[in-house]
Amino acid sequence: MVIFLFCFITLLNLIVGNYYFYDKFKIYQLCGYQINKAFKSFQINKREIFCLSLFLLFNAISILFNDALISLCLNYILFLLLTIIVLAFTNQTASKNRLVFTKRFIRFFVLFNLINSFFICLSFYLYLKNTYFSYFISCFLYVQFLTYIIAHILISPFEYLVKIIYIVKAKKKLKRNKDLIVIGITGSYGKTSVKNYLYEILKENYKICKSQKSFNTEMGFTKVILNDLKDDDEILILEYGADKKHDIKKLCKIVSPNYSIITGITNQHLNTFKTFDNLLNTKYELVENTNGGYVIFNGDNEFCENFYNKCYKNKLLVGIDNKKSSIQCENINLKIGKTTFDINILGEKYTLKTSLLGKHNIINLLLAIQMAILFNIEIPKIIKAVSKIQAVEHRLKLLKNGDRYILDDSFNSNPVGAKNAIDVLMTFPNKKIVITGGLVELGKENYIENVKLGKYLTSVDVVVIVGNENKSALLEGLKESKKTVLCADNVNLAVSLIQKYFNTGDCLLFLNDLPDNYK
Repeated sequence: MVIFLFCFITLLNLIVGNYYFYDKFKIYQLCGYQINKAFKSFQINKREIFCLSLFLLFNAISILFNDALISLCLNYILFLLLTIIVLAFTNQTASKNRLVFTKRFIRFFVLFNLINSFFICLSFYLYLKNTYFSYFISCFLYVQFLTYIIAHILISPFEYLVKIIYIVKAKKKLKRNKDLIVIGITGSYGKTSVKNYLYEILKENYKICKSQKSFNTEMGFTKVILNDLKDDDEILILEYGADKKHDIKKLCKIVSPNYSIITGITNQHLNTFKTFDNLLNTKYELVENTNGGYVIFNGDNEFCENFYNKCYKNKLLVGIDNKKSSIQCENINLKIGKTTFDINILGEKYTLKTSLLGKHNIINLLLAIQMAILFNIEIPKIIKAVSKIQAVEHRLKLLKNGDRYILDDSFNSNPVGAKNAIDVLMTFPNKKIVITGGLVELGKENYIENVKLGKYLTSVDVVVIVGNENKSALLEGLKESKKTVLCADNVNLAVSLIQKYFNTGDCLLFLNDLPDNYK
């Protein structure tokens, strides 16, 4: 009977506990399995605190029972009931990101539950041996963050070993293709867009492998090289991502680029870089590790131009407003769903058409075009490829909702990108609506930048602020706005709020739909 009861309670505890921890598992994954970042995003609501207090109270009362088994059962039943109460009254509609059961997460998940099972067995044993001492052990049931820490500490050395093994395998595979040309792209914004534009221009003339989605970390690199790169590929295009000091140097130890593009620098990820100098030095590591080919810089970005002046390697500057640009660009005509512009290359003038929106996307195209010219792609082929390029998913992509327009710029945003997106929105003739969670990962400048964003949004007809992460800063910036400003707990509620304002010919901009680790 005791064994049956033990097994039943253990199984029930694991099922309910894992369901309760679903969001926290997801945040741990969204934070790149970095326990310190994940814990900063965990939020304990008032219901959880109230239930924890009740649990501890009844736990103390249960000691008065002479029968240790009865006391034990009462504690477990109470824990499960209180957990179910918390779950029943917790709003699950705000969830935007799904938990992905990768091999890494499965390893953590199994270890987490093994540790949980161990503590359950321990509490059973201690209840039967010493009721009073077990009072302290049983408290872990409602404070299972301890299990998180233990599981993370125990699994970290193994995950590091797995990473090293994959890196060694990736390097061996790269050595087999000695003629492979690697193009590296980095910057605070525009990496994925430039990567995809360049791929579309080059793919008719070369066998190309490009990193999928935003696979721009060490494990992302190994996944692309081991799973996607073919032995006869001629070009590999990679995004070199960074949110900490020397991240790019680590990536270059796996594969150094032959050619590089620096898309633009801003204060994105300043919260993890700590200082702007750390950010600049880390981004410049791609320039330092470029071997043999050219480095192309965004000439309209102040910090990229400084990089260009500092660089001692083969280099080119590309921009719209920079007179030193290797490609001169003029006669830009931005319309709904279409952009036209002229470029001047070595005295020859060409007109290009694209469905991409915004001045920043023209710069991204120019960076890709200049690289394509270095690879001897003929201008007529470039013009044809540019006309077919579509916007990258969730990066200022224009959608139609009946007779209404939607600008989807929800993937990620920074001060430069947010301003560009709003500028595009303002080209639409009718009512302009913005749903935004604001800007994140800007460190000490986060509040200031969101106040600036709020001020820039004062010309928008309807603004809906989502969540509490940047609510106060955005409201501060919008305080002089004479237009409609609303607040919503999540995107679903925000969409329902704007329905009475969103009419024929109007345009709605989704600006930086924050993931679930930002509430």
